[in-house]
Amino acid sequence: MRTDRSALKPAQRLEFLNQLSLLLEAKVALIEALKLLQDTQPDASVVAVSQRLIHGVGQGQSLAQAMGQLHQPFDSPTRALVAAGEASGTLSAVLRQMVTDLRNRQQFAEQLVQALAYPVGIFFIALAVAGVLLWWVVPQFQSLFDGFGAALPAATQLVIALSQLLKHTGWHALLGTLLVTTFGIYLYRQHPPTRQRLDGWADHVPLLGVVFKQQRAAKTSQLLATLLGAGLPLTQAIDLAIQAAHHSHHRQALQQVAKDIRRGQPFSSALSSTQAFDPMMVHLCFVGEQSGQIDTMLRQASELLQAKVNIRLQQLSKLLEPFMMVAVGLLVGGLLIALYLPIFKMTDVMM
Repeated sequence: MRTDRSALKPAQRLEFLNQLSLLLEAKVALIEALKLLQDTQPDASVVAVSQRLIHGVGQGQSLAQAMGQLHQPFDSPTRALVAAGEASGTLSAVLRQMVTDLRNRQQFAEQLVQALAYPVGIFFIALAVAGVLLWWVVPQFQSLFDGFGAALPAATQLVIALSQLLKHTGWHALLGTLLVTTFGIYLYRQHPPTRQRLDGWADHVPLLGVVFKQQRAAKTSQLLATLLGAGLPLTQAIDLAIQAAHHSHHRQALQQVAKDIRRGQPFSSALSSTQAFDPMMVHLCFVGEQSGQIDTMLRQASELLQAKVNIRLQQLSKLLEPFMMVAVGLLVGGLLIALYLPIFKMTDVMM
């Protein structure tokens, strides 16, 4: 199957927009900037995107219209921001702000991975060690125990039973897990009720649920601030934020906010009524409404929420590391103690 060469990875899209904004800030004409990107970028996907944008702009289309012909690399909020920047003559500034927003999102993803990588890695290493013990070591001890001619401790019997279960059903269990995981991913992507249920569960995960909620609020505040700063009306900005929202509950909350605003309710009041947004964000939006600077207050809310998220991720990392070490010790140590209990008992009897 032929792949779409105009598809960009997140890092490629970020670099493309960054380079384009720098060239436009240097007063390079748009079509010349696109040609420079085409000639200097090593990635075939970036070259393909540049070529198609050059073709569209050369035919008299705006950059936003040319991006609309590609669809996949540039979503609706991105195209709307570009269109607003072109209309207001501030395209380079809008692109610069978009790059900053994308970098903030990328930074969150990297911080989340850093916070979870070590404890999750330790957990899987512990599972691998436990699997080796149950698959190879326990059967050797079992042949030794058979010669004792005495009843084994309950813990040892449990470990032997787990070893036998792993021997008989291990590969089937692994295959079943892979199939269930694949089917679950398919349901999440294609079945809205399943996605909504899983999104709800994710929000109630201890420690992480709060982080995810605050990060979504920070991302929405950031996007709305950029859209409003580019001159879009509030209702259109919220409609674009709805399109950019992937979490089903968050998207529903934004849809309710949009309905309330169209009914004449103030923005801050509409946010508060959903109970899905941080009170600090609601308060700053109220201040922005009173002062006529909603975009500035949304930008400040995004920065404060992102700071909260960063602090929580650091706390999470420090909390999970000792917890996982204790869990690993209990798992591996428990297996070894269960194996050596009969030997200890035989030693006591002989003495």
